[in-house]
Amino acid sequence: MDYKILMENALKGHPNRIKHTLGVKERALELGKIYAADLEVLEVASYLHDITKYWKTEDHLKLINNSFITDNIHEQMYHPISATIYAKSIGVSNPVTLEAIQYHMWGKIDMALETMILCVSDYCEKNRTFNDAKVVYQMALTDLNEAYIHMLESTIKHLKEEHITPHQDQIDTYNYYLKKENERIHDIIK
Repeated sequence: MDYKILMENALKGHPNRIKHTLGVKERALELGKIYAADLEVLEVASYLHDITKYWKTEDHLKLINNSFITDNIHEQMYHPISATIYAKSIGVSNPVTLEAIQYHMWGKIDMALETMILCVSDYCEKNRTFNDAKVVYQMALTDLNEAYIHMLESTIKHLKEEHITPHQDQIDTYNYYLKKENERIHDIIK
């Protein structure tokens, strides 16, 4: 299946989102080569991560069809879940690819390397214009974990500045990886 054509057709009328998706794919493959990740997983997940981004709320709800999920997340976070279900419906079965799509916004505790790369790539792809995107990209070239933690910290700070409560999973994931990084640094210093 040609996922690029599928993505371009799904996002027709949203040229900036297509440009973003292609930027995510480029950045993910670049980082994937540095960290010896599965490049096929990164390519497919990159093309599909935002494929349902512009669906109407009722279309997300119909596909997700799970009130526990939809009652516990903000509607802006429907698209990673609906994109994952959509990916399954077109035959994507690799669990790492599906995880990367579903958790591309902020990752999850104990995630696959490819999921972390997709999160970071989504944040710092070359078309992002905010300054922190460039900072995270430079960090990611040498320390993916540091870049990921910085990205999450900046995102949580931004949400709070906008008076938006970060999702508890986002905070838990940040705390988990921050603790792991602190333990790693502590072990190096010993």
